[in-house]
Amino acid sequence: MLLEIQHFYIYFIVCTSRNTYEVACDEFNDLFRRIVYLSKLFIHGASTAPLSQSPVTFTLESGAVPSLYLIAMKCRDPATRRDAISLLEQTNCQEGMWEGQLIARFVTEIADLEEETIGITPLRSTEIPESSRFDSIVMATDIPGHGRGIATDDGKKVSTIKCTNL
Repeated sequence: MLLEIQHFYIYFIVCTSRNTYEVACDEFNDLFRRIVYLSKLFIHGASTAPLSQSPVTFTLESGAVPSLYLIAMKCRDPATRRDAISLLEQTNCQEGMWEGQLIARFVTEIADLEEETIGITPLRSTEIPESSRFDSIVMATDIPGHGRGIATDDGKKVSTIKCTNL
């Protein structure tokens, strides 16, 4: 299960590395749903303690967090995207540089901003046009616990997202 989750991350990057259109990510919606499902099994099966009570652990090896981050950033199917974000919020393990709860706050802001630009709560990924999708997002931190994201869509529009209490 974990190998499939980890393999997805590399597979997706390789498959989309030359494509400049974010709507091309919609072709992966079925795979996104599968990885979210496997990640849910992995995250909930990895701990016997309730998630809210167990302490945050650290591991050098990555698990499900990088794949869930990628899905939260690239999947425009609202239900799948929000499921991935929810799992990031429930993750009590920092996997190398990947801290799920921190990343969840960041990608929630990105998802909200993308969906806000179309003026409706989307029901399907096809309701989010290419012009509302970000293709490059960088997170910068100046003060511990605070950050800002700089997002661009097709190199034209730049948006700054402030994330506090990270």
